[in-house]
Amino acid sequence: MKITVNEKTYQFKFGYGFLARINEKYSLDKNGIELRLGIGMIITNLTLGDMQTVFETLQMANETEKLKITLDVLDQYLKEVGAETLINDVIEELKKSEYTKRLVNQTLQEAQKIG
Repeated sequence: MKITVNEKTYQFKFGYGFLARINEKYSLDKNGIELRLGIGMIITNLTLGDMQTVFETLQMANETEKLKITLDVLDQYLKEVGAETLINDVIEELKKSEYTKRLVNQTLQEAQKIG
């Protein structure tokens, strides 16, 4: 995924490193068993429209790239494209990644059954 703001292009990778970072942030230890809840938490929050999750997700996906995105740049981009577009773009990228697509698609299907 790429975002261009002020003629600078920021890249985002939703690969293994991204998956490890989100699972580290969103994990629980239950009786010695680690529950990795990263994708489930992110998709749930994204579908609810939580912009903090959008920004955190993009920052984690940008962490390995040379040009680092800042909250100010993300805020500017959000004002340009709107929340709905940005959320949908992030969800679509998560659906494409070999590391996240299966769980993302399953989580979205389950959410549709409930809602």
